[in-house]
Amino acid sequence: MATRPRFLMAGALALAAAPAVVAQGLAERISRAPANAAIAFSFPARDGVCGGPGFVRYGTTVNVSSGSYSFSGDSESRPCLAGPVRVTVLRADNQVVGLETGVGADAATRESQDLGAVSGAVAAEYLLGLARTVEGRPGQSALLPAMLAADANVLPALQALATNRDLSRQIRQSAISWLSREADHLPGAQATAALETLSRMARDESDAPAIRESAMSALARGGEGSGIPTLITLASSNDPWIARTAMGALAGSGDPRARAHLRAAVRAGSRPDGVRVAALKGLGRSYATAQDVAILREVYPSLSSQTERDAVLSAVGSAGGAANVQWLISMARQEGEESAVSRALRAASQAGATSADLISLYDGLSDRSPRSTILGLLAERGDRAAIDKLLAVAQGDTDPALRRTAIQRLSNSNDPRVIAALRDMVGR
Repeated sequence: MATRPRFLMAGALALAAAPAVVAQGLAERISRAPANAAIAFSFPARDGVCGGPGFVRYGTTVNVSSGSYSFSGDSESRPCLAGPVRVTVLRADNQVVGLETGVGADAATRESQDLGAVSGAVAAEYLLGLARTVEGRPGQSALLPAMLAADANVLPALQALATNRDLSRQIRQSAISWLSREADHLPGAQATAALETLSRMARDESDAPAIRESAMSALARGGEGSGIPTLITLASSNDPWIARTAMGALAGSGDPRARAHLRAAVRAGSRPDGVRVAALKGLGRSYATAQDVAILREVYPSLSSQTERDAVLSAVGSAGGAANVQWLISMARQEGEESAVSRALRAASQAGATSADLISLYDGLSDRSPRSTILGLLAERGDRAAIDKLLAVAQGDTDPALRRTAIQRLSNSNDPRVIAALRDMVGR
């Protein structure tokens, strides 16, 4: 018992005496370690970073070994401790094969050779070098700890990673995502430089479409909305691909400026079909308000292409609510093109139309195709009113094809009434 305090004191003194890695490169020290040894080092964390063994929380994102997830409010309840970031470099034959990142003095999850503390700038330089030179998951996983380092200027390296076409798409897309996050924390000139990099990448027709899309999505994700004006400019481009993709990216933002641009684009009839479809779909996505859905219903009669009309039906169906249900039912009652009526029916069912609503529609329609659609929707519901209607159609509808459809829909039911009725019909 008497030896333990002396052991702890000796360990603390050794840690305090660990030389700072300044002139001597961190990469060189790691390369001189035994070829298969795990090497650990720690460095100061930037403001807003906390965590524990095997996990890191930064902003509203929690990063764990299997990936990351977002949280809001008090939904993330695990203890989150401030402290230095600790990175363990896993090696095989002196090659980096993995990284483990945690926060705090007790963040170690495996035995390793500890190099002690380094500055945030030195750690970030080494980790960003891994992202540039090590292929696959180890290189990609080096970006997270690099972004957690205090007092490190990571912008030039991020820009280089994002624009380097010799690197994998995963590395480039991760760098693009971090560029957007960094833009919200950088001073004016540097933030502008980050956004200009993303804007140039979005416009660059010689780059891969997936990279250009990632650049536009990153412009929309910034928490302070710093990329929204750039996206609005791109969404007004004469290039249909740029305008369409930027419009889709704006739809992923709840920024009032993004919503206002989507509303204006929906009401404008002069945009190419693909661009307007992107605006219609975007206005009805997760940030849609009652006002937005009302605008979609308002412009529906003026839409000339079926693609545009389908986009509105889908958005209104997803929104739900009594007003939208009644509007979709009224669209289904306008017996025009059969496929359009069927799409309105499915949207009405998705929006919350009751079985009684669907039965009333069935009785009021005369065309076979939409009535067959209603039978399918009733079968999916399987409530008592739906089963009663299917049985009534199967036993007595004047259209033989609809009787067969109802019987087919009922054939998978385990309801004793249905089984008895089907047996009775077969025995006739």
